[in-house]
Amino acid sequence: KKNIELENARLRLEETKSLKKTAWDLGTTDVQFTRGQIDGPFVDNNTSIWQNLGSIFEQHARSQWMNQWVNRQETAFFLSQRDLERDVSLAWYVLLWRQQRLKLLEYGLSIYRDAVRIAGLRYESGEANLLSKVVVETQFEDLRMRSQEARTDRDVAKEALAVLLMTSDFEPPDPEIFKEQQLFRQIHRGTAEQNLQMELMHKELMVAQHDVKWQRSQFAPSLSAGYWWQSLDEIKGYDGWQVGIQIPLWRRSLGAQVQASKIRRDIAKNQVEQMS
Repeated sequence: KKNIELENARLRLEETKSLKKTAWDLGTTDVQFTRGQIDGPFVDNNTSIWQNLGSIFEQHARSQWMNQWVNRQETAFFLSQRDLERDVSLAWYVLLWRQQRLKLLEYGLSIYRDAVRIAGLRYESGEANLLSKVVVETQFEDLRMRSQEARTDRDVAKEALAVLLMTSDFEPPDPEIFKEQQLFRQIHRGTAEQNLQMELMHKELMVAQHDVKWQRSQFAPSLSAGYWWQSLDEIKGYDGWQVGIQIPLWRRSLGAQVQASKIRRDIAKNQVEQMS
């Protein structure tokens, strides 16, 4: 089975890569055909094609932003892998520790079981009093309760590891992994994870910075071009072309978008400085 969180991180990365293809978009093509008495008593046929080319500056800025967003999602995916490895490793060590604890308690319980039997025989033979017999039996009962609690804790840890691995079919932990070199490897893994966290914060800052550029590019004019041809009373040969430019005159909404992107950039910058 697949881990849901890791699979969702992979799907988000694939989604971002797919959306990257939408950075350069010319929009729809407008094709119109008109027939009738347009310029006089004769029947005219007029066909025109109009294409909105958009703003080169805006599309370039959007493409750069999408590139940064893909980089961010890649780092987030690698971090999700690291998080899963860390959680599995931690759950594995917890299970190993509880397993060893249960083993020690069961060993002590076997010793106390013999001690209870011996204390009973000594009491029956008159070699020991009732108090010593009760003390041993009380210690045995306390150890038995602790052993039951340890077994429950072991089962809980085993279930937690099974949830992370998405399977209950795995080998029990080997005590040999408690070697010193393995522990140093865990410390190194934690350092690498911190580096990934820092890298993710930096890439989120890059995304925010390019978002500001993208929003500013909305002020740039966009272009359009078209071609038309016309026949007048079945006489063909009339054609021409035209170009247009669209300028955003009402900039209040665009200015608000730029201001909002600057705030998001400042927030990302503060988070990076806090992590440093």
